[in-house]
Amino acid sequence: MLLTFRPHKPTIGPSFSRELAVQQAELPCLRNKPTASAHSLLLPFETEAALVRVIRGLFAQSASERWTWISELVSPSGIADLAAARLVPGWRNKDELHRLPPRWLYALKSLPLEPFRVEDFANLANVTPSAARGVLKSYADCGFCVYRADQGTWIKLRDPSPVTERIIAIEAKLSDWRRAIYQASRYLDYANQSWVVLDSKAFANARLHVDEFQHRGIGLAGVSPKGEFEVACTAAFRTPRLPQRFWQVNAEISRHLATSRLQMAPVESV
Repeated sequence: MLLTFRPHKPTIGPSFSRELAVQQAELPCLRNKPTASAHSLLLPFETEAALVRVIRGLFAQSASERWTWISELVSPSGIADLAAARLVPGWRNKDELHRLPPRWLYALKSLPLEPFRVEDFANLANVTPSAARGVLKSYADCGFCVYRADQGTWIKLRDPSPVTERIIAIEAKLSDWRRAIYQASRYLDYANQSWVVLDSKAFANARLHVDEFQHRGIGLAGVSPKGEFEVACTAAFRTPRLPQRFWQVNAEISRHLATSRLQMAPVESV
């Protein structure tokens, strides 16, 4: 689904389909819709943390939505400054993912349903049999697998389910848009959309190279300390590039849900 920073007077041209309009309606809504002024574009942020706070503050939290926001989302593809994740219905019944080592979640998804031996899993995961036993035990502790001692085999009882169905990653930068676009491109390993959001002063230069962002499907926006913003191009929506990274980030998001209950109040009533 497309994450769209909507200007004060949004216009939807004839090239936009009805389906796209429906998709946009399911996304996090902007808390306010200010228009950028020439004066505000000259006011820089003092820190990237301040920039991230303003970006987050642009979006209203609603109990009718299943979106949660995560600062500094960790992944093998880098640490996104900010990420939005749309939780699946019944996500509470899937939060056992946080009990699994994140990098082993995709291996669990890949396991066959028929019986297998430790050596089979070791070969699949390219680890030693001793390491494979430890991982299989963690699967069993969460109720995903069971060991049949009489046959010396393991059985996968069920597949894991993701806690989120859409992930939007945001790279925030005060300057250096080239570095930002490189990092944002890496987030497409696991994210459906990736954005670069710059200090509005740096945005003026970056937008001259908007073709670089469009070529990669990366969204580009500029924000002032007052929350005034401008969009040069919208991020493309796509399937995550690496399924194993998508599953690993799902485990990280599950950990966030398990350890940040106070932040989940707007979502808990869903």
